[in-house]
Amino acid sequence: MMNPQHLIKMANAIGDFFSAMPDQEQAARDAASHLKRFWEKRMQKSFFDYIKANGDGELKPIMRRALSFMDEELGAYHG
Repeated sequence: MMNPQHLIKMANAIGDFFSAMPDQEQAARDAASHLKRFWEKRMQKSFFDYIKANGDGELKPIMRRALSFMDEELGAYHG
């Protein structure tokens, strides 16, 4: 398993980048798309396994919203 704290930190940094967009709903969708497109499968698995086991409280709000889009559209998160 990859270091989940590092993955959380990376996800929140991605969220920081996309949160500058004026449309926060689209920003969350774009953040979800970024994780799906640019994180390799083992990174995604480690990240989602950690979130499933520990909750999403360490994530910034935009990334919590991104997870809901991943669940709806990509089938990646089932927390």
